Amino acid sequence: MRRPQRSIIPLVDYLLMNEIVPSESHEERYAAPFAKVTAFVTRLGEHERELLVFRHPSAGVQLPAGSVEIAEAPDTAVLREVTEETGLTNVVIAARLGARAYPLPDAGRILARPAVLLFAPDGAENTTLRCGLTLHETRRTGIHSHVEFREYELQDGKLKIAAILASGWLASIDLSASVERHFYHIELTGPAPDKWTWFAEGEHNFQCYWVPLSEDPGLVSGQDQWLNGYIDQLRAHEE
Repeated sequence: MRRPQRSIIPLVDYLLMNEIVPSESHEERYAAPFAKVTAFVTRLGEHERELLVFRHPSAGVQLPAGSVEIAEAPDTAVLREVTEETGLTNVVIAARLGARAYPLPDAGRILARPAVLLFAPDGAENTTLRCGLTLHETRRTGIHSHVEFREYELQDGKLKIAAILASGWLASIDLSASVERHFYHIELTGPAPDKWTWFAEGEHNFQCYWVPLSEDPGLVSGQDQWLNGYIDQLRAHEE
């Protein structure tokens, strides 16, 4: 049964807003940093180069971004994410801008591989979780971590836990405590509307549109710093 719609921000979006300070360190007791990609999609507008962004219905203005799947190359992942989140297929990689590794804030963890959630450490099976799911670690016992799959909502301008969808125990080695994010400049190679709506992730209508690189697109916290870090390289491709 589909739950009634409400103003919910999943944990993955909450962490996305707080991916602020890059760091080269991660904790050895967890899996290797989880690979993610971010796309700066541009086109040559009437007067200057423009950047593609979309408005998420509950989590603000964002760039196309997502996880690298098992056995998938980052180059393949970034083009797939652009298509999944915007519908565009006439795009190519113009440049690989760089990569950064940094820890997830607030005890955030990413499931590095499909795993079975347990009712207790070494106990009965609860449910199977998919790779790439973002969780919150509440405590650790030996080689196991207790985790919660949470949803958040905004209350008086602050994020509050709206629901805990699942909880249980996982082997800590199945969890990544940090992210390695790969950044790409993607160029449009054919026509595209100035604005359009794309039904993404099987549940969200993303409002896609272009913003001149000379203007502030109003990206969510964290993503605005990504753009500031690479804006000069994006402008260098202006024709």
